[in-house]
Amino acid sequence: MIAVQNIDSIAAIEELYSALGEGDSKMTLATHLKGDVIGARAALLQFIITWMRRSSNRELITHIQNRTDADVMLADLCDSEHGLIALALTSRVIGVTNIDFSEKARIAARQYYFNTHQEPRHKGNRLFLIVFDHLVSAQPQTPYLGLTPAPRRERKERFISYLRGYLRSCLERAKAPSLSEYESEQLYEIIYELWTNSEEWGSVLADRTPLKRSVRGIMIQVHVPKETNGFAFHNPKRDPVHVGRYLSQFSSLKPGKGALLEISVFDSGIGLARQKRESDTRPIVDRKDEYHAVIECFGKHASSSADPSRGLGLFSVMQLLTRTRGYLRFRGGRLSLYRDFTFHPHPYANRPYAPPIYESGAGRKQIEFLLDWNNDSPDLAEHYDAAGALMTAWIPLQRLQPQMDLPLR
Repeated sequence: MIAVQNIDSIAAIEELYSALGEGDSKMTLATHLKGDVIGARAALLQFIITWMRRSSNRELITHIQNRTDADVMLADLCDSEHGLIALALTSRVIGVTNIDFSEKARIAARQYYFNTHQEPRHKGNRLFLIVFDHLVSAQPQTPYLGLTPAPRRERKERFISYLRGYLRSCLERAKAPSLSEYESEQLYEIIYELWTNSEEWGSVLADRTPLKRSVRGIMIQVHVPKETNGFAFHNPKRDPVHVGRYLSQFSSLKPGKGALLEISVFDSGIGLARQKRESDTRPIVDRKDEYHAVIECFGKHASSSADPSRGLGLFSVMQLLTRTRGYLRFRGGRLSLYRDFTFHPHPYANRPYAPPIYESGAGRKQIEFLLDWNNDSPDLAEHYDAAGALMTAWIPLQRLQPQMDLPLR
């Protein structure tokens, strides 16, 4: 049985996939999770999506004791993004005494979604929006983030206008500094492109057959330093060295003097690599081919979409993260990748130093690259086949001192 009780590291979430590989389809899910390290909450959402996609007989075991407290406890679970996604996607929900609450859970998730998710929800310094396409199709008149049917340009302007206000509110709640106006506008463009991409591919299989149950979403969280221990937002005993190396730059920040902005876009679709190969009709052969398909999407004017007007979203991600000295994590399919733009900046972001460049075979130099999460190198480790795609960016809200001639390890 899979037990989810804490989110104290991304590594802990990755370990849950091993249970899926062994065929476990039952999962216990705590309403209130312990710990909240950077990146782990988004990783958990993708794990729950993978559990939904990979398990044939999904059974969610809750802490509900009896029918009397079922409504209150289900509402409490719906009030968290991980609980809402699990309840909306699972096949069966039972209590600790083996009472079946599946129908109650479906009703609770549907009511909560339509009653409270007309706009993104604030949870302290965190903001999230979630779309269940199978629920929206059942009630298509429901607006979401102001995205009622509209011409493309008007739709984009409306999306960015809403997002601008929500992000500003999130930063104000956290009493965190903001990005420059130029970087903020570029960030909104990037989120819009990623969101549009998930809208196109997040609810279908490779042959464009709609998924019976699908989800996509955006999560924005502002991490601020604590009074006592600064940024204690990773688990040095569990997370890879490169996570601690990146976050150590912020260890001396004081409350009110800086923050880290975490932005994640996720979906339950076929994944970025398969999107790319579907658009150019080439099959995926192995893990290396899957990696190259993902990397191709980061090239300028490259796209996982068949729409010729698209293709600057992921390229712009690398530019923005280089300028802000950010960090990127990608999890999808058999890949778990990252890039620390403090040590591996992108050359097309007007930086005053030459970026490190990897050789990618046949003497070809590669500037669009991501490193394996476990190996901290271009060598790909084996990872469980995760459903959908998760793109998470960490952006400092206080500038770091420029570092010249950064070494490539």
